[in-house]
Amino acid sequence: MELLIPILIAIAVFIIAGFRIAQEYERAIVFRLGRYQATKGPGLYWIIPLIDRQQTTTVILMPSEFSNAARSFTEMVSKQAKPKE
Repeated sequence: MELLIPILIAIAVFIIAGFRIAQEYERAIVFRLGRYQATKGPGLYWIIPLIDRQQTTTVILMPSEFSNAARSFTEMVSKQAKPKE
């Protein structure tokens, strides 16, 4: 009985240590032993502590990037829409 309590506490700490949260604008790339395993998020997810690693990336599109993409798309569409003479 004396040995059971420390083992249960260690298991509980191990499980709790694996919980991660990715924000709405983030995605977590999970690596297991250095190899790609999954893309997680947004929300709560669990990884195996000491085996899995995560790299968080932001998926926010900056206004300058958006305007450049919109401008190039508009130029492409206008080139295609020009009547041939």
